[in-house]
Amino acid sequence: MSRMNKFGYLMAAVIALAAVVSTPVLAQSTYKVSGITVAASTIQLDAGASKVIAGGKAHVKTIDKVTGTSFEASAAKIVASLFSAPGTKTKTPGLGAIKSADLTGPVTIIYSAVDQSGSKTVTTATADSATYDGIERVAHLTGNVKIVSDNPALFDEPAVMTGDVATVDLKSAAGPAIKIESTNGLSRIEATPKKQEPQKK
Repeated sequence: MSRMNKFGYLMAAVIALAAVVSTPVLAQSTYKVSGITVAASTIQLDAGASKVIAGGKAHVKTIDKVTGTSFEASAAKIVASLFSAPGTKTKTPGLGAIKSADLTGPVTIIYSAVDQSGSKTVTTATADSATYDGIERVAHLTGNVKIVSDNPALFDEPAVMTGDVATVDLKSAAGPAIKIESTNGLSRIEATPKKQEPQKK
């Protein structure tokens, strides 16, 4: 190999390395407000409108230590309106502090609760987009909806539901009420009910 060819390969390697080093990497920012933790590449606050805008691998999480419930959501972008402006105290921190939210991009929502029997239930929902109504405490999911309900007290294996749209009611601390539909009428539910243990005589 000639000196010119070696020099050409060396220069190409140096340029490629410089391109990699100079490529900006978006770091995750974190913001906590009213018992809610927000993480994203970019976070914007609109105090006047009591709004938090999270973009780029946005993630929101809140835990209610009193009821034992937790709520977390991930999406490309999350826009949440709060009942109180960021920086002010609210009577209902956590999920109760969210007035409404719009989630775009691939959406994942995970809701954990403890039912009346003391069993922990975990509901995982994925969709193309979602909205949350904090007044009604209801989440609406749209597009390629899949919901997996892991409730050991009711099912031997997690129940799987698929459809075009779904409504998840989070009013009950014991676990969500789920309604799933499809435009072609072909929603699907796969579940194995827990076998009842024989009563002792």
